Amino acid sequence: MAAERGYGDVERVREATDIVAVVGQYIALTPGGENLKGLCPFHADTKPSFTVSPAKQLYYCFGCGEGGNVFSFVMKMEGLTFGEALRELAKRAGIPLRAAGRATPQERRRDRLAAVVEEAARFFEANLRASDQYADAARRYLLERGLTRETLDGWRLGLVADSWDSFLKHATRAGYEAAELEEAGLVVPSKSGPGYYDRFRGRIIFPLWNASGKVVAFGGRVLGDGEPKYLNSPNTSLYNKSTTLYGLYQNRGAVARAGSCVVVEGYMDLLGVHQAGVENVVATCGTALAEEAAAILARHATDFVLLFDGDDAGLRAARRALASLLARGARRVRVGVLEAGRDPFDVAAEGADALAAVLDGAVDWPAFVVELARREHAGDAVGAELAAIGELRPLLAAVPEELERSYWRRRAAGLLGIPVGAVEAPRRPARGAGDVAPAAPAEHSLLRILIHCPSAAAECLAEISPEDVADEQVRRILRVMAKLVKNGPFSAVELLDELDAADAGVVTRMAMAEAREEDAARAARLVVKAVKQRALARRNRELRERIAASGGEYDEAAPAIRELEEEQRRHIKPEGGG
Repeated sequence: MAAERGYGDVERVREATDIVAVVGQYIALTPGGENLKGLCPFHADTKPSFTVSPAKQLYYCFGCGEGGNVFSFVMKMEGLTFGEALRELAKRAGIPLRAAGRATPQERRRDRLAAVVEEAARFFEANLRASDQYADAARRYLLERGLTRETLDGWRLGLVADSWDSFLKHATRAGYEAAELEEAGLVVPSKSGPGYYDRFRGRIIFPLWNASGKVVAFGGRVLGDGEPKYLNSPNTSLYNKSTTLYGLYQNRGAVARAGSCVVVEGYMDLLGVHQAGVENVVATCGTALAEEAAAILARHATDFVLLFDGDDAGLRAARRALASLLARGARRVRVGVLEAGRDPFDVAAEGADALAAVLDGAVDWPAFVVELARREHAGDAVGAELAAIGELRPLLAAVPEELERSYWRRRAAGLLGIPVGAVEAPRRPARGAGDVAPAAPAEHSLLRILIHCPSAAAECLAEISPEDVADEQVRRILRVMAKLVKNGPFSAVELLDELDAADAGVVTRMAMAEAREEDAARAARLVVKAVKQRALARRNRELRERIAASGGEYDEAAPAIRELEEEQRRHIKPEGGG
């Protein structure tokens, strides 16, 4: 509850925070009347159904039903608790929190881990900029590969010595415990006895950022010979490799402006492509493009170019990435096919023109699938065609929109020279709506009126009790309103702070709906009367059912029945009647 979280802090941070600016850091928003619209970040949205209201400081998706205020948005996007979201937004707004000491143990633990990861980032950076032979060799290698000093500094590249415990010793001296370093993915327990050793040794270090611009993990490339060539942080409470994309924090503005995104696999590939002038680029973090990462990308763009290595592994990775992007509503996915043995960094090193030629020459995804099948079944035309059909069918099935699916089906059939029906995608199973049964119309109307006109809440809730409401969800929300109204009128944004996710979604949907032009006070009185009459009739019926079940002892219950009937008659009087 808000009162338990430092209500003054919540209000100060909310007043200093614009939900449009916060949401705009994650997805592209375009004006749509009084509100702004974009692709929903919480489901596979293919048309803008996500709405942000600057006036109400609320968001709501008319596709999946997710909604809330700026705190709930950051909580859901970043996987934070309310306290963590409050502190994150306070930090962005430059507001010191009066209730900072009320952080939960879990929140304090996360802050501690974030601090040790940042400590590691500074340690690695300092190593690469040191004046010693090892650092000189590392810098020379990176510069000879084609990276500039501006890139090294701007992307905070680092270095760690080929030592078992250089960072462990540094962090211990800085006051961190080995268990904390292990939890942050920076050290590994020794297999030969007690103690720990550094996870990253003898490597160039690439920091990985989350959506808030905090370093949460690292990738390391071996300096010289050694295996594995690349080593990445494990999943931690701060970092999930399936949802983190290298460069997205820095380049999401460029992606939004272009409406398109180039996806590469390696850290060096991204830096090379970025240096060559293509800023709308991201890289997977040492893994295939996971469905979760594809969902994140689909929030920012609908047009993608996959630019992976030209070897067999790179081509297979591109093919796997197609399904994830198509299922998330990507309207156009192309593949830049490189020669075997070449990677995007090699192309970028040849200059902006060479890179532009590859990107401009990227083929659409059906053409890529067909060509790859023919390459893998060279000399076997029938086998190639069957393989292509087998690959195309599930990809076509993944396309959410029927119109687009039909277009790509015709495109694929044309490439193979076969009837459209031969590549017919399997019928997509119908999805259950999962909607909760709506409240009774009168109760629903009462809730809508009070959300749009909270000044009427005091009068309405003096006439009826939340217990008069049959619908459990509406009853819960009215209980919270009854508590808030004791301190005066409240806003929908304040109400959301007191509700769980399901109830907050209902309130947000109603708040974001266009208010009806009506006399709110009169409408409220009429609805209150209808709700009260329904409640009294229900209580009368329940009382008579109990009498019947107990053997018909009417005399003992008669006073209660007469009282109920008298109250019903009072509430039947027409409005304005005496």
